[in-house]
Amino acid sequence: MMKRNITLILILLILFNIFEGKLSIEKSDKMSNMDVRAGIYVVYATSNGGIFNVTYNQMSTYSFDPEINVTIDFNGMRRWGLYSLKNRTLLAGTLKSWRYFPLWISKYIGENDSLILFNSEFKVVAKNSETITVSNETLTLIYSRFTGSLINGDIILDGKLIHLQFNRTNMKFRIRYFNEIYPDWENLTLTLRQLNYTYHKILRVYSAGKSILGRDVWVCEIPARRREANILLIDGGMHGSEVISVKAALTIVRRILVDYNNIRELENTTIIVIPMLNPDGVEVSKYLPAQPSLMLRYSRKNARGVDLNRNFNYEWEKGGTSNYDSSTFRGIKPETEPEVKTLKQILENRNITFYINLHSGINAILIPAYNVNPYLDLYLSKIARGMSNILGYEVRKGGVYGGSADWALLGKDKATLSIIIELYGDKSKISEDWFLFYNPAEAYQVNEIVDKTYYTILYVLSNLNSWKNELKAENRSILNIQVIMASIAMLTIFISITLYICKRKIQTGSS
Repeated sequence: MMKRNITLILILLILFNIFEGKLSIEKSDKMSNMDVRAGIYVVYATSNGGIFNVTYNQMSTYSFDPEINVTIDFNGMRRWGLYSLKNRTLLAGTLKSWRYFPLWISKYIGENDSLILFNSEFKVVAKNSETITVSNETLTLIYSRFTGSLINGDIILDGKLIHLQFNRTNMKFRIRYFNEIYPDWENLTLTLRQLNYTYHKILRVYSAGKSILGRDVWVCEIPARRREANILLIDGGMHGSEVISVKAALTIVRRILVDYNNIRELENTTIIVIPMLNPDGVEVSKYLPAQPSLMLRYSRKNARGVDLNRNFNYEWEKGGTSNYDSSTFRGIKPETEPEVKTLKQILENRNITFYINLHSGINAILIPAYNVNPYLDLYLSKIARGMSNILGYEVRKGGVYGGSADWALLGKDKATLSIIIELYGDKSKISEDWFLFYNPAEAYQVNEIVDKTYYTILYVLSNLNSWKNELKAENRSILNIQVIMASIAMLTIFISITLYICKRKIQTGSS
């Protein structure tokens, strides 16, 4: 009996370690980064009535190690420093006494964890739902858990002790939206941990890669009940500003798990969902300034400032722009970004039958690479039409711009049918807050969109086999046409050569 109990305990411990290992927030990767972007300013009041201004500025060029330029103005004195977003270290500037930036820290630290501020080690002495308090016994600083920015505390600058109290900022704290409606990366991680525990027999959650700032890009895989003949791939959060797509992707996972035994198509279909491809972008969408609307680019893009949906290697130069300041900056070359490589690896290594790329900004279904799409009849007559009937969205022509759906369909060795679903857009909100242009403000709106999206997924599942067969037939037709065209070309060359030889013989005979 005792042996049996020990065995049971060991099994439970192993299972616990498996779940924890798959879904732990790895502190070694997360404790040193900071989620701040250009265009943010924070004003602090000092104990003697002064004003301490901190401005965060963007670098003008792409860098593999993302940087932020910080300017401090205090009592007529100006100091600046160039800091790494990955580890808060000083790379250049006049803030020599701040080797590690002290005004913004990572949120993924727990009580008794250590971190370096200024040039010395601090310890986390308290953490609650709103604040993180750190101390080195001489100085105590309190940070916002929502943003990671300093709220209150004593700092040392040029050998002087200065007490700072948060006064104002241009940040827009979207606390209600992320507390009540949308998941950030940490809440997503905790939710997936719970789902993985509850549905471990039919759900596999794993990290397929890391974001620029070290966040796991989580993948949810629900395997076919029997033989895997099809794979449906869905992703959300490719643009961090479009968190409705994250909510939709996560809800799809939840509902499929609940309905798993009642969905007939799951006998031979595996579903793979990447709920949040760009977690660094989602994180700053929680508090980037509402205006000007161009601020959204720091959330839309990844931490290096690249639009992930312009970085795939299909007609890369035709899409986006080489302008680093633009919200559609395509990168310095194709497929440089780790988030892009993560998605590409899944599309290449798994035999994906159909790929759905979730976005927001308009209400529409986009047929990828419309003007050069060789399967247009299949899209117009069945795929896009059926989705449009369920969602109530119009079907639009998608461009060619180095996007993931273009690459999946036309850039891979083997074509994968793909579609872009734009879930929501409200132009009337752009002057109020760019976030509300991309994402509904109320839960009932979100629920309506997510419901329709789920029924769209069921429609796709019910048609995967027929679409796959039609794709094969189309490919055979295309191949036959290519063979015929090649044969005609060869025959034309043969006739030309024959005529040339005959002509030469006639000329030789006559001479």
